[in-house]
Amino acid sequence: MNEIEKNVVEVGIDDLQHACQLHYMDGELAILDIRQPISQDKLARLNMDMLIFCYKGSCSITVNAHCYELRRGDLLWCKHKDVLGDAGLSPDCEGTVFCLASKLQVGNVQLNSDMLRKIFRFLEHPLLHMSEEEMELLHLYGKVLEMRIGMPGRPCAKEVVTALARLLLLELHSSLVQLYGVEDEEPVRQRDYQFQRFIQLLSGQEVKPRTVDWYSNQLCVTAKYLSTICKEVSGRTAFEWINEYVMADIRYQLKYSQRSIKEIADYLEFPNSSFFGKYVRQHVGCSPKDYRHQLQQGLGDRK
Repeated sequence: MNEIEKNVVEVGIDDLQHACQLHYMDGELAILDIRQPISQDKLARLNMDMLIFCYKGSCSITVNAHCYELRRGDLLWCKHKDVLGDAGLSPDCEGTVFCLASKLQVGNVQLNSDMLRKIFRFLEHPLLHMSEEEMELLHLYGKVLEMRIGMPGRPCAKEVVTALARLLLLELHSSLVQLYGVEDEEPVRQRDYQFQRFIQLLSGQEVKPRTVDWYSNQLCVTAKYLSTICKEVSGRTAFEWINEYVMADIRYQLKYSQRSIKEIADYLEFPNSSFFGKYVRQHVGCSPKDYRHQLQQGLGDRK
């Protein structure tokens, strides 16, 4: 195990059962106060999806070396395998964290290609600011959840809480549709399914190959077809998605690892340090050394 992995702890929903500010927990859904740290003194790699609502005040959290600032009305979606780091809260910060198992996210809701496009566009920009009306509605759902959770003696507790959580997710999807516009309501198409497979394959590689051919071969499609469906579904080519994920790994290594620039280049399977430096400059406009300094000072990629 290398030095950076020693400072990363895997966190799933079951790991939250002893959290001191846990409001609800059933193995598929956990509800926490925003002030509950997910991990003490270590980075947390999520084995779940997480929705962070900020109702009052402000908070900051680092996700994959990006620092996101949340204020009243902001929602941050942290997805499976994201790595959470530094966090800070204002004294008056109030909010709720929903931790979701994958099957709860889908539930009995039939996905369609329009919903998939909205979700993937949201994951590309996972910080969403809601209107006061939307915020109040989601806050009310939270209050209903809190009240129902406070009545443990009533029958069907898990079923009711899970149903309320699904309603909250449907309201979130409604906000996304309103934000991005409605396109169509047709069933999930083959290209949407292939795009999902591509993103899952890409995100699942510890060291990401940087050619479209590698992924197309794994998915048994042509490179041209893969790039076409990515563009149609998400508005970005397969190569652009690959670069996005590779740069996320580079930020992670530069900010948290003690590896030298050369060691990072070797670990991420770049041909040499010069090629690695050129790649970083192309995407962020400065050398890996300067970018590392920016990230460690909290200046790089602040959202």
